[in-house]
Amino acid sequence: ETLTQIANGLGVPLADVYGVADFYAHLYTHPVGKKIVRVCDDVPCYLAGSEHICKSVEKHLGIHEGETTADGEHTFEIVPCLGHCDHGPVVMVGNQVHENIDEDKVKTLLGK
Repeated sequence: ETLTQIANGLGVPLADVYGVADFYAHLYTHPVGKKIVRVCDDVPCYLAGSEHICKSVEKHLGIHEGETTADGEHTFEIVPCLGHCDHGPVVMVGNQVHENIDEDKVKTLLGK
């Protein structure tokens, strides 16, 4: 609905607006949670244990990658890089980047 309004307002085809919205990773064409939980899985973070962090996030939130909690609070994403390669594994909750994350820190970040 929003993309249609934008297309109409700009006088461009809906497909063009959708193409732009779909291209950028932080623009969503579907509902997402209030807070996006992003876990980096690029090589440095993966070697530092991001796979375990992903499993911990899934267990703590009760959702899998790409899903949103039933209360609409969190959406979980696995991303290729958060730009803090020397401090992995790295998790971003909302707009806050957290470095050197372990499974205990996941519980603190996401609340008990």
